[in-house]
Amino acid sequence: MAGFERFFRLYLLFAVFVLPLVFLQRCEEAYYLPKLAVLPGILPLVVFLKGIKPEKYDYLILGFLFFYAAGFFNGVSFFDVLSGLASWAAVITAYFYIKYRAAGSYREKLILSAAASAVLVAAYSVMQAFKLDLEGWASDFSGRAFSSLGNPDFLGGFLVIMIPAGFYIAAGLGRVKTGTAVFYFLITALILSQTRSSLIAAGCAAGLLVLFFREFFFRKALKINITAFVLAALVITASGAAGGLSGRIADAVTMKSADLSGRVKMWGIGAKMAAENPVFGMGAGAVKTNYHKFAGGGRYYETDRLHNDYIDMAASSGIPAAVLFILFIGVSGARLLREKGVFPRIFTAALAGTAIHAFFNFPFFIPDTQLYF
Repeated sequence: MAGFERFFRLYLLFAVFVLPLVFLQRCEEAYYLPKLAVLPGILPLVVFLKGIKPEKYDYLILGFLFFYAAGFFNGVSFFDVLSGLASWAAVITAYFYIKYRAAGSYREKLILSAAASAVLVAAYSVMQAFKLDLEGWASDFSGRAFSSLGNPDFLGGFLVIMIPAGFYIAAGLGRVKTGTAVFYFLITALILSQTRSSLIAAGCAAGLLVLFFREFFFRKALKINITAFVLAALVITASGAAGGLSGRIADAVTMKSADLSGRVKMWGIGAKMAAENPVFGMGAGAVKTNYHKFAGGGRYYETDRLHNDYIDMAASSGIPAAVLFILFIGVSGARLLREKGVFPRIFTAALAGTAIHAFFNFPFFIPDTQLYF
């Protein structure tokens, strides 16, 4: 392997590890700036893709990138256009490189690097739940921990995709005690974040893991699983977060939550925005700059995201972009299900969880989750 390629392999490992740990205190665009400084460094890996033969369904994600790039011409925010295009191009480059150029051992290193980063992120969120924020970094969000990712929803979406990765350490790499500890620790951090949409998505992912690996959960590692579950329950109880979470769930079930009704309103407005330019959308960053024109007042008069990535993509980049992206996820999941082995099963669960979460939130527009996905 040439030194140039070796360097960028190391850089990809670095990006996977450091991206979730690059943070500022709660803020808007400034939150993304250091992360967007890291992501484009992946782009040079594209030179090593010469000669690969993509599978037919890979062209779905390239088609999505084409429609997203078209937003360059009708987007209002120069920052949103360039940063979005750079981040999508970088993560799609990483996808092709890992799929066609990375051997199994390198993939394992990437997963371990991501898991190590996730544990640090989760550890900080647990600290917050116990009011142990670092001095000068107090970051309470309605009494909910959200770690370095700036918002409970950001943290939740990140953990949805990382919980199955933690399980892979146990079931895929054979490090049962370590992997089980990581798996339950990340679940604990997610519960402490009190993000309902993330918990629903993670519950679906965890349910698939239990379905696929019944032998592991109920026989091979039963004692370890019970011990880890009890410890997680004790931490959650000691934090006092259980009461707040139950109240938020009750509000959602009874439709009393203003956030929930507000999101339903956002989806309807997003559909109207998509109808304005159904082929190419209203441009990157269109939600932030145009939402108020369709909202007509009310509590949610303006927003950066529609809390549904598929509608957001249709509004910003056109209905074809959203359809291509959904097809890519669907075909990828179907192919994983047909494959044998531990890896495809675990990451089918990760893909399903994130795809569900994207229906209620915006994980595909958060740099950390975008790259990990």
